[in-house]
Amino acid sequence: MTGRSLRRLRVRVATALFLGVVGLAVPLWHVPAGAAGFDVQRGLRYGTGPNQELDAYVPSGARNLPGVIIIHGGGWNSGKKEDAEWLGDALVQNGFVAFSIDYRLAPRYPFPAAINDVRTAITWVRSNAREFGVDPSRLAAIGGSAGGQLASLAAMIGKGPLDVGSRVAAAASISGPQDMALLATSNDPRIQNAVFEYLGCSNADNCQKAGREASPIQYVDPTDPPILLTNSSEEFVPVEQATDMDAALTKEGVDHQLLIIPGDTHGLSERRAQPVFDFLRSELLGIDAPSSSVTPPPTRGPSPPGSRPPVRPSEPRRPETRSTGIAMLPILAIAAAAFAVGLVAAFALGRRRRAVTAPALPPMPPPPPGAPPSSGS
Repeated sequence: MTGRSLRRLRVRVATALFLGVVGLAVPLWHVPAGAAGFDVQRGLRYGTGPNQELDAYVPSGARNLPGVIIIHGGGWNSGKKEDAEWLGDALVQNGFVAFSIDYRLAPRYPFPAAINDVRTAITWVRSNAREFGVDPSRLAAIGGSAGGQLASLAAMIGKGPLDVGSRVAAAASISGPQDMALLATSNDPRIQNAVFEYLGCSNADNCQKAGREASPIQYVDPTDPPILLTNSSEEFVPVEQATDMDAALTKEGVDHQLLIIPGDTHGLSERRAQPVFDFLRSELLGIDAPSSSVTPPPTRGPSPPGSRPPVRPSEPRRPETRSTGIAMLPILAIAAAAFAVGLVAAFALGRRRRAVTAPALPPMPPPPPGAPPSSGS
């Protein structure tokens, strides 16, 4: 066989192997995050105090992913981590590890109990990041309504690097109050009652000191992380809470986005989550393209601050596994078929190469005269 023919045969073998590998790798590269399933680890203790528990939503095989701390709403006096189960599911699908936390509630535990718990949870997640496949330098805090105020406060408190202690690399506050001292003067009794319980005071005057200490707008400085602020134009939380915070962030040069939505929708719901996913993907993953679509369950109407949602049966605290792997079956079938074709082609070409390049055997010598015929003749 000539050298030219041998080289051509080698190219064919290499091409067949390459096509087989690509046939497997390309479909898997496009599998969305979460498609291989994820674990829900419930009731993990991040502290020794009451309500200091969280649920972790961890994609299968998670490694060095951003982590998102979810802070539920409920007027600072109600709500629980399970209320954000839909959000934990959706964050996993968008490429994150999610942690939905409980925290101490007013009026039994007034300010600063809740924010202390949030900061403790962030520190705990950072300290245990490797166990969950989380990059400790890429943590975010998000929440709606009261949870939005706590997420914003956690992001603004403190100065300096964003990858140590309870600092976060990004935050999202949806309908979150930013100036609690001003909110204490609201004419809406529902807002006032919730604020007074949270701050541990009885009227607007004696709420001013605690209100300033609980106000994210009071802590803004140039080292603070990027933050998304979302507010409806006619909701429970006055839109000025968001626009005033926008002005403060702009003055200090803090990277942020302000989204004012027409209408009176309040809080973080499935229908208002897409901008949050896009913001987090941009800030923590460096991806500016729209995130993968998520089909959420039907939404419930938001509860005003101070209201208490219906009590739901408690869920058992056990790890569970969810999977959307059924959607992967056609992709994997195509990949397997392509890989098999590549292997068969490579094997066939290899046999041909061996047959062509094998040295010719010398002819069998004739039997000596008078020898008995061979049994194989």
